[in-house]
Amino acid sequence: MAALGTAMLSVADDIHSIALGMILASLGFGMFRPGFTSGASLAVSRAEQGQSAGIVASVNGSAYILAPATGVWLYGHSPWIGFAAILALCLSVIVLGLRSMSPDDEMLGQKR
Repeated sequence: MAALGTAMLSVADDIHSIALGMILASLGFGMFRPGFTSGASLAVSRAEQGQSAGIVASVNGSAYILAPATGVWLYGHSPWIGFAAILALCLSVIVLGLRSMSPDDEMLGQKR
């Protein structure tokens, strides 16, 4: 959904398509964030969950500072580069997620 919204936003030429693209992108990124945070804490042992939560929170915080500056810098070079970078990152998350997924019974067998 984030990739679709970003693609729509990159080719939008009127206020309605800009708004729709922004809505879809924001909804997609909004659904991604809680899963990212909870997934990181579930991927480690109970003793490491505090460390994992701290690392995830610090990375998320730095993203609010680095992402806008990087986006403006890329957009300054070419309007397409910024959107292409976002789309590439969204697609890489999908590919990495699909490659690393395993059936639940395999995961349960590994943790026991």
